[in-house]
Amino acid sequence: MPLICIGFTACASKQEIFISPDVPQLADSVFQIKGRVSYDGNKDYLPRTIIDQASSYSPLTFQYIHATSYGMRDMPALTVLINPLTRLGYPLGENAVISVGKLSVIMGVETIKSYSAICSIEITRNLFSQGSTFSEMRKESLIAVRDNIEFQLYHDREFLTNLTHASSGE
Repeated sequence: MPLICIGFTACASKQEIFISPDVPQLADSVFQIKGRVSYDGNKDYLPRTIIDQASSYSPLTFQYIHATSYGMRDMPALTVLINPLTRLGYPLGENAVISVGKLSVIMGVETIKSYSAICSIEITRNLFSQGSTFSEMRKESLIAVRDNIEFQLYHDREFLTNLTHASSGE
């Protein structure tokens, strides 16, 4: 009976997520800052802390960029064919996605402050489970990057609030 249990637990793909920097996450982290936004991508990946005021004059510009890279590593075919553990869920390979994002706070032409985050997701594939697709992994990692930058902004809210008040002459 224990061998069957081991076989079933090995059937699931294994996913590891790493996010940096390590920022304390808060349940109630409502904070928003207004300015012009320079970003051409999917709005789902833009930090929700930023409110775009493109139609009015704002001395602050938020420039957001992100990038994602993909990796795939497979076990040698001969190893997979010969190894009897393959039928019990021994790994066939790994899929990896690494996403990075950077938010620059710009006043005039000077970058006042930058926030960045990186998220790495690795999934170990086996005969019974291929895990998430690259598209699903990309979406998950870009949302994790977005959330991390939001938490960084929240922890820096006093500085950002003072910056907007100073720039508007209040």
